[in-house]
Amino acid sequence: MKRANRIPDRIPEGGAIEDAPEMPAEEYGRIMIGRLAAEYDRFAADAVAAAGPPQDAAVLEIGP
Repeated sequence: MKRANRIPDRIPEGGAIEDAPEMPAEEYGRIMIGRLAAEYDRFAADAVAAAGPPQDAAVLEIGP
C-alpha cells in the first residue's frame, strides 16, 4: 500500500494568536516566529550556557 506524502492538518491552539482551522501552518509559523523568536533565542542561549558544552560543540534541539 502506497502512502501519500502529506503534511497532517494543523490543530488550532488558540491563546497566543487568533487561530482558525483554515490558517495554514506556514502562516501560523510566521506569526509565532515574529512573536517568540527573541524569547526563544534567549532561552536557548541560557540552556546551552547551563549545559556547558565544549566551545566547539554542536547543540541539537530535539523538541520544544
